[in-house]
This record gives sequence, structure tokens and C-alpha cells, in this order.
Amino acid sequence: MRSGTKYSKALPIVAALLLVCAIPAWSQTSPPPKPKPGSPTEDKKPPPKPKMVGPAPVYTPPPKLILSSDMDCNVELDGTALLTLKKDVVEEVKIKPGEHLLQAFPIGVEGGPTWKQPVKAPDTGTVVATIQLRELVADWEEEMQNVDRFSERGKVIVDNDTQLLWTRSVSPEMRWSDAVGYCQRQKIDGIGGWALPTLDDLSKLHYPDHPSPRQETGRGESTWGLLGPRKGEMQVLPRLIFEPFDHNSVSSIWVKGTDDRVSCSFLGEFNCSIEKKKHQAAVFCVRPYAGGAG
Repeated sequence: MRSGTKYSKALPIVAALLLVCAIPAWSQTSPPPKPKPGSPTEDKKPPPKPKMVGPAPVYTPPPKLILSSDMDCNVELDGTALLTLKKDVVEEVKIKPGEHLLQAFPIGVEGGPTWKQPVKAPDTGTVVATIQLRELVADWEEEMQNVDRFSERGKVIVDNDTQLLWTRSVSPEMRWSDAVGYCQRQKIDGIGGWALPTLDDLSKLHYPDHPSPRQETGRGESTWGLLGPRKGEMQVLPRLIFEPFDHNSVSSIWVKGTDDRVSCSFLGEFNCSIEKKKHQAAVFCVRPYAGGAG
């Protein structure tokens, strides 16, 4: 009986010792306690992101260049190749806002002309450019034909189509009474026999794609005169070729006609009229290429 009592008193002591030994092992396997509000661990969290103020930004698309051409061509923008454009095909490309230089070169025309146009692109939206090369190429080919047509020989121009010699430089302006004698006295590069040009001589200096006065009016050479709607005037349609000549932008030249004091203007429309005695005009002289002129 005493022994049982002795063991019953020792059991609580043993249980307490076992509990004390188990506390360190339990603390190692259990999760760490949560930090209390306001503890240093909670203060280390990143601050919240500021909220956006105002409307969200809207995407603005870049400007677009809309291109079309009446001929196949290679297109450059600011000196850099942009694309190859087919005839009557519309192409759309993105460009930067601001001012640009647009250039186009016809395909299949060696050494041909260059089409140029400044282009100003807005911040957004479209800008349209229509490349017109056909007329430009036609004028260029025409000029190339004219280069072959005329030969320069010192101070004389040879028209290989009409076999006429022309003085290259225009005279100072003078009265009609002095114009006829001026040509007769000329001795250019050893060549004489010069005279004032007739209206027929002058009308032969027209571009091939423009009708000559004879084709336009249907009148024969023998009836050349002042045929305009008002007495003393004549309108002739062709655009005259004066590129090879040093005309110095003179407004009119004297012409040998059936009436005295006839001058013709070749600036704009070709206009001939009878002038007053004191009127002054410049002089180009002409003579046949044959007859000792060669």
C-alpha cells in the first residue's frame, strides 16, 4: 500500500519533466507567430501604387500617305527609296509628321525626268499625293527630239528639219525702218544673205504636238496675213520653240509680212499685230541653209 502511494506521487513529477522536454521540439516545427499590427515587420511592406488621375492616354495612329501615279515609277521620300508604284494602283504607307520631299522616277525611261513635290504630313490623318509623270515624260521626250533637231554652229542655229539658218542671238530692240537693213548687213561666221523671217518661217518653230497655224486655220501660205477677229491682229496657236535661241525674254520680234511694221509676240499666245511707227521690237534673222551657207 505504501509502495502504491509512493508511485502515485511520483507520476505527476515525471509527467511535468516530459512536458518541459517536449516544448523546444514543438517550437521548432510550429510556424512563426504573425506580427502584430504596427510591428517593424509590417512597416517594411512596399507602399501602395498611386491611383491614376484623369483619363487614360489615347493611342494616336501615325499619319498615312496615300499615293497613286499615271505611270509605273519608283518613289523616294526624303532621298530614301519608299516603294515601287504601279500605274493607277493606290498605295498607303505610314510616314512621320512634318515636311517631306516626295520624288518619283519613271520606270523604263532611261535618264528621264524626276517628279518632285513637297508633302506636309499632319500629326495624324492622311495626306494624298497624285504623281503625274505622263505629261512630264512627254515634254522631256519632246525636248530630246528638239535637241536632235537643232545644231549649234558658233553664232548660228541650224534647223535640221526645215534646213533654215537662224541667228542665235536676238538683236536689241529697234524700229521697223531699221530692222530690214539690220539683217541685210549681217555677216555671221562668214555667212551673209540674211533677212527678216516670214510668218511661215516662224510658224515652223512649233512643238510637234501643237497644230501649226496652217493646220489650225485651214488657210494656204499665200493668204498669210492679219486674220484675227479684230482688224490688225492675228492669233496663232502653236507654242514656239525658242530654247536653243538667246532671246533674253524679249516680248516681240519683227516679221516680214505683206504689211509693214508687223511684230509677233511669242510669250504666251502667239500674237501678231501692225505697230505704230515708233514701236520697237527685237530681230531674229534667217536664211536658207543651202546656197553657200554650209
